[in-house]
Amino acid sequence: MAIAMLYQAIPENMVLQIANLTSAKEIWEALKVRHVGVERVKEARVQTLESDFESLKMGANEPLDVYAGKISEIASQASNLGHTLDEKRQVRKLLGSVPAKFIQIVAAIEQFADLNKMSFQEAVGRLKAFEEPTKKEIKEEDGPKDFGRGQGRGRGSGRSQGDGRAQRDKSNVKCFKCNELGHFSNECPKWENKKDEANLIQYEDDEPTLLYTSCKDEEEDLI
Repeated sequence: MAIAMLYQAIPENMVLQIANLTSAKEIWEALKVRHVGVERVKEARVQTLESDFESLKMGANEPLDVYAGKISEIASQASNLGHTLDEKRQVRKLLGSVPAKFIQIVAAIEQFADLNKMSFQEAVGRLKAFEEPTKKEIKEEDGPKDFGRGQGRGRGSGRSQGDGRAQRDKSNVKCFKCNELGHFSNECPKWENKKDEANLIQYEDDEPTLLYTSCKDEEEDLI
């Protein structure tokens, strides 16, 4: 009769695991050992959830709904294991782990609200009411900056265009002065050499004339 009562009390998937046992005492001892093992696994899992809960921290760009969902999920898993993370702990965890941009609303909530009576969803709702206008302000501030960075000022834009032109590949550029590839006409080295030679020749041609004129003027002064 004791064996029959044990068979009726345990889940069906466990009946096959103890079917080879012949006495009620053996069945009871096997169930007790198995139950102790399950309890230890549950305790270890609860400790892991507690550690995860304490280490939670909201990222600077993480949506509030996503972060609040992480807190609720851990609380739900702990509840399934018979461990309770009450709403008071959840509320304090939420307010104490949000980024610095929420510091004003958190200070106001802690000063004027009773955290011992506040529900987790109410705390999330108050933070969301503060988060939405903040998102709008950030978008408005980023818009003009991006526009200005793209357009630039007239002078700055000119320099950028000049720099881009200087970095162009000149291997296929043909100089119309020397008919060679690799440079523009205003950068032609042969043309610069010709100009220097012309200036030198002109200087050499002009020097005797200037010397003659100077000597002639001195002769006239002596006369």
